[in-house]
Amino acid sequence: MGELPFVVDKKMPMQEERLNPYSKNGLEKVVNGKWVISPSADWEAKGVSIVPSVFQPEFLVCARGSDGKGGVAAPVVRRLAAQGAAAILCDDANQYLNFGVPVLEVKAIRPALLEMGRAARQLFSGRVIGVTGSAGKTTVVAMLAHLLRHYGLVGQTQLSANLPVGIAWNLFNMSPVALAWVVEMAIGQMKVNAQLVQPHVALVTNVAPAHLEFHSDIKTIAEKKALIMECMSSDNTLVLYGEIECKDIFLQKAREKGVSVITYGEEKGNDIRLLDLRGSWVQLSFMGRFYEFDIGLSDKHFVLNALGVFAALYVLGFGSFENWKGLLKDFKSLKGRGEITVFNYKGGEITIRDESYNANPLSMQAAILALTQIKKHEKAFLILGDMKELGSDELQYHQDLKSSILQLAPGKLILCGALMKSLWDDLKENEALSTTRKAWYASSQEVIDDISNWLEPGDHIMLKASNSVGFGKVVDSIQNTLS
Repeated sequence: MGELPFVVDKKMPMQEERLNPYSKNGLEKVVNGKWVISPSADWEAKGVSIVPSVFQPEFLVCARGSDGKGGVAAPVVRRLAAQGAAAILCDDANQYLNFGVPVLEVKAIRPALLEMGRAARQLFSGRVIGVTGSAGKTTVVAMLAHLLRHYGLVGQTQLSANLPVGIAWNLFNMSPVALAWVVEMAIGQMKVNAQLVQPHVALVTNVAPAHLEFHSDIKTIAEKKALIMECMSSDNTLVLYGEIECKDIFLQKAREKGVSVITYGEEKGNDIRLLDLRGSWVQLSFMGRFYEFDIGLSDKHFVLNALGVFAALYVLGFGSFENWKGLLKDFKSLKGRGEITVFNYKGGEITIRDESYNANPLSMQAAILALTQIKKHEKAFLILGDMKELGSDELQYHQDLKSSILQLAPGKLILCGALMKSLWDDLKENEALSTTRKAWYASSQEVIDDISNWLEPGDHIMLKASNSVGFGKVVDSIQNTLS
């Protein structure tokens, strides 16, 4: 497959038809609102803050709606106004008239934010990569942004805000003069997400049993995720994990849209193929050429994510594989999503792999098998918590982890939560784990209360659970003990 030149999306309006949503008059028209306290004619906003953590001076502050949902509470709006807010966006201007900044009133906050995101995307003439998948989305977004910054200014999703409103405010906050935007897109309301983002490149990492309480089965998940291509055309490209479940659904959607496809994975037939992984040393085939090098990543699921990232850069036409292959050595995994920290402890070291933010059967299996990379499996320490929102088969999905745990045969094993109890009942007397120190705890707090009694020099600890289990606090407790 040859180089794919970037082509400006033909579906976008011409520049002269686009409103500038960052200007006084443009924003008023975009949101169909009214300036109750008007700014100067040359006023401009640099972004919008719907939570205080993303606020910067010259940002709009999105005040909490009259329905009491979302946005920033009035006392915090006052504080941010004093810190240099450009204006207040609200659906009832009366309580903000004496805050000392311009006030823009709209009929409803959510539609206003969606229009702001849509207008920002229409104004943007750079390249847009949309990322979706049941696991790895946030990490892939971070990897892509990390590599793209070697070529220029990059916008990327903040706070994993990957549903329509979150996508909209993220788009509005990304620089309109950036080289590229990298946007995380959730399965929820994917058609709306696709209409907002209109990606030139769609990268799909995988599909797995996740949120089955809302999406029935894997086939339904695949069909919904394939809608990432809804607004794509023959100028655009799908980057697809080659071993993805329900692969035909994605390929059929690509054919319907005339979208080019590049695949990556481990099996023959992929355009980019992982041939071998030893530590961080990889062998791979990239568009028909063989490469062998230190990628700077040791966990297979991270390496596979990296191959998808390389594919996206190839499509965008930035540099060459020779330029990219060493650029992930200084990539730092995100907290809760594979962050690795090493602590000195009693004359040795303890390594913590923090995967506490989320879990589904696919990502849980990958996390367990990641510890097979360490030399001494007796130093492997698994701390696994419940996987939530798996529907009527949730207990079976937990039972299905048994073979991976037995394959690893860790030195220590902690299971936590009501759903893990059935797996615990199956493993606690298993002969293959006769030398494994193991226990089950009902809650993350019970783990926290006892974890100091488990820690030993040489431990390689993997923590993985759905976010609601509270393993982030377990990670904090371990780190505090070791610090």
